[in-house]
Amino acid sequence: MKHRVQIDLSFETAADAEAVVADVKRRLGKAVVVKEADGMRDGGYCEYHRCYHDEQPGRACEVVERVEVEKEIVPAKVVVGDAAR
Repeated sequence: MKHRVQIDLSFETAADAEAVVADVKRRLGKAVVVKEADGMRDGGYCEYHRCYHDEQPGRACEVVERVEVEKEIVPAKVVVGDAAR
């Protein structure tokens, strides 16, 4: 089991968004990528983008910065008796 955080926040200023990204980046060293039992990677990331959906006409978001979790962990093996499968 892991403790997962998902956040989607909008701010009026770039300074507020950048402060949140900076805080996340300081904590990335503790975050892990979970390699699921079926071999799929379930990775974490933080993306800061400029969102234009509130404008008329709306337009696509513009990614400013994206950081991804790189440290991968492997799920524990299931142990039955003395044999690991």
